[in-house]
Amino acid sequence: MNKCRWISLLLFSSISLYAADSTIVSFSIGNRYTFGGWLHSRNDPNNYPLSYSEEIIADTIINGRHYFEFYRPKGSPIGSIIRDTNKISYRRADSSAVYQYNILSASEDTIFDFKDSIGTVYHSYFSQSDIGQYTITSKDSIFFLGKWYSTVRINYSTTYASKLYLVKYEDYNLLTEEFLSLNGAKIGGVYYGDSTLTSVNTQLKNKTITSGYVLYQNYPNPFNPTTMISYQVASFGNVSLKIYDILGREVTIIVNEVKQAGNYSVTFNASNLPSGVYLYRLTTGSYIFVRKLILLK
Repeated sequence: MNKCRWISLLLFSSISLYAADSTIVSFSIGNRYTFGGWLHSRNDPNNYPLSYSEEIIADTIINGRHYFEFYRPKGSPIGSIIRDTNKISYRRADSSAVYQYNILSASEDTIFDFKDSIGTVYHSYFSQSDIGQYTITSKDSIFFLGKWYSTVRINYSTTYASKLYLVKYEDYNLLTEEFLSLNGAKIGGVYYGDSTLTSVNTQLKNKTITSGYVLYQNYPNPFNPTTMISYQVASFGNVSLKIYDILGREVTIIVNEVKQAGNYSVTFNASNLPSGVYLYRLTTGSYIFVRKLILLK
């Protein structure tokens, strides 16, 4: 066998081994992901910098499954849209895949699964009449932040990597081009890339979060039969606070009215409900937050 070919096979074998050994994303409270890149308008010759961070700040149970709460502060980009509200997403991972709870459809979407083959299609239900489709376009290995990782690429634009979750996002349309890549991450207490990362949660608790939208944990919890639910809204608008059972079925509406910015508390009386785990969801504008409460009789 010729030497160059032997070296190539050895290198390919090493990549495959590394990819197989770095199997899946690991979510835990305190994980932080920081991205950087640029946005380019087709009507403007300049590139404009984009950057944002998101952090796992808590966990919760929805429909009997354990999800982690990803917090992204307002001002962070989503596509070419800059957020003007805080954003909470609920994701979980198992031995091969990552999923996200879709609050609008009250169901779970598969983001990607390393076991699936190229061409596999995933569906995300934005509403009853709006269904998005996402396809695995490639599976590969990359050398990123000093290590090899197996990757799954969705729709030629979004690349997910084992352990690191999202590593690259690209979007090209008639108006803009943009590119974001992972600059650094703190995962399970281990730093990847930028080791100077500070906590989004700590950094923003006394700034953005406390001056924005918050749904607090009910007190007492567990409770019987009444408990206090407190929340904070940042601006004038309609506020909805609803209770759901563990299967996602609506149980009761506590609040559904227009409110001024401020802090509020409401008493929830569950005397007519059986013992169990319930969810309470706050919705105001594009802000949605879900927490669990436990009724013990």
